[in-house]
Amino acid sequence: MYFLSVRPGAASNDTVFLHEVTNTAKSGLGEHKLTVLTTNTNYGVPPTVFQPVVGFRLQTNDTRVLSATLHNNKIHYVQSTLVPSQLSSGVYHGIISDVSGNPTIEGEIISSETLDYAYPSLAFAGNDGADEHSMLITFSHVGESDFPGTSAVFHNKNEGSERLYSDVIMVKQGDSLIDAFVPDTAERWGDYTDIQRKYNEPGIVWLCGSYGDDNASNNVWIAKLKVENKLVKVNQLISYPNPANNSITVAAEFSESELVNIRLSDMRGKIVKQLENQQAEIGIAKFMFSTTGFASGAYVLSITNDKGDVLHSQKIVIE
Repeated sequence: MYFLSVRPGAASNDTVFLHEVTNTAKSGLGEHKLTVLTTNTNYGVPPTVFQPVVGFRLQTNDTRVLSATLHNNKIHYVQSTLVPSQLSSGVYHGIISDVSGNPTIEGEIISSETLDYAYPSLAFAGNDGADEHSMLITFSHVGESDFPGTSAVFHNKNEGSERLYSDVIMVKQGDSLIDAFVPDTAERWGDYTDIQRKYNEPGIVWLCGSYGDDNASNNVWIAKLKVENKLVKVNQLISYPNPANNSITVAAEFSESELVNIRLSDMRGKIVKQLENQQAEIGIAKFMFSTTGFASGAYVLSITNDKGDVLHSQKIVIE
């Protein structure tokens, strides 16, 4: 097992501690090995950050390592950090290579000129190939013109290649400021985020983020993300009610106008209902069909285009 620690209260530091616990406790042969690493990019405690309403700020706490994953002898990890050039809050993304041999480390800061980022988590988002190191990083965002919400960014770095980051996408925009916990001006916010890949479907991850809701509270947002050709897409399919009874309304977001097919299949893959050649316009399109007479149980609702590409897919339950 591997563990990471840093100097969480430092204004600026380049030290990362790699702890390794070998063997097992039961064997009596387990050892603790410590390797002290020096990063090429310093991290530091970020400042409290501003919300769109004057006088209301959010805590960023310290620079503890918040999330890490080991894949193909590399550890990717993330933490909040100071962005020195802007005196703002950003995400520190570190990579430790050759973990089991002679570890080396490099770091990079993900930041924005208009937004503060904090409380990151990351998950592997690629295939299991030896040269694959795709990661999805999620984090909280806020700005003087943007209420607190959840964002994500894709990263890939193969052996010998430069780092690649996608554009940051706003998964959930905030509805209001956060002013719910304490009567002062520095509220707690996004330190309950997480992200995890779907174990049997490469490129699919689920995240749990936070946002300011219309009650000025710190609420939870769950989203399904998909990586396709190094681009991140938010799954924007909603079917309701779910569980369904007599009918289902399907609302999905489309990036272009096209004809689509909507199919409802049982868990064996048999199509039990379909709507063919439905016109979907750019933006949110809604469709409705009856489920009267269907057997109770789980089904898969899918939307495909005329090329057979699956645009959206979701499991639903019919009562």
